[in-house]
Amino acid sequence: MSIILTAGANRSGSTWLYNVVRLGLPSVIVGWVDDLPSSSDDHDTLVKLHEPHEGWAQRADIVLTCHRDLRDVFVSLRGMGWVTDAKAVETSIAVRSNHEYWSSRATLDLPYARIVTEPLAVVREVLDAINSSADAEEIARAVETIHVPAASGAFDATTLLHGGHRQSGVVGRYEQELDPDIADAIVAANAVWMADHGYL
Repeated sequence: MSIILTAGANRSGSTWLYNVVRLGLPSVIVGWVDDLPSSSDDHDTLVKLHEPHEGWAQRADIVLTCHRDLRDVFVSLRGMGWVTDAKAVETSIAVRSNHEYWSSRATLDLPYARIVTEPLAVVREVLDAINSSADAEEIARAVETIHVPAASGAFDATTLLHGGHRQSGVVGRYEQELDPDIADAIVAANAVWMADHGYL
């Protein structure tokens, strides 16, 4: 029995990462953290989550995470209708804190930009990390063509894709869509993390 966590930062490719693992290990039990029993000791399990969780963290055999420019994260969350400009700094701090928690435990920590620009190479890295012999090209194609639910607010229980889940995906999207003052406030609240991950 093994436990794999896909614990990526919000709107940073975490659902893409989850589906690569799900398709690479088709026999595992999969799901969102709140929809799975806390004890699955007799089954291989893939759990998707964002926030710190000591119970799953202590039991995990493999932790995979990912991260993205917090300004782009906020724009993407806002595009989903989940946050407003008034919550920009608070949201960015929460996302950054979640990533710091999981990255310190991660086998693999993937930049969102690599997921966008070189998905096949990243799929290969993920499959290596989970010891899967699945065909990387087949997995990459399958993830790219997963159906996205049309209904706003709904999500697919298997793929965990929400209605409207896929947006532009452009790296640096915030430059066209975010008020410069809000962008600057996000940077000021997370300057060390942003610099350490090459976003400044």
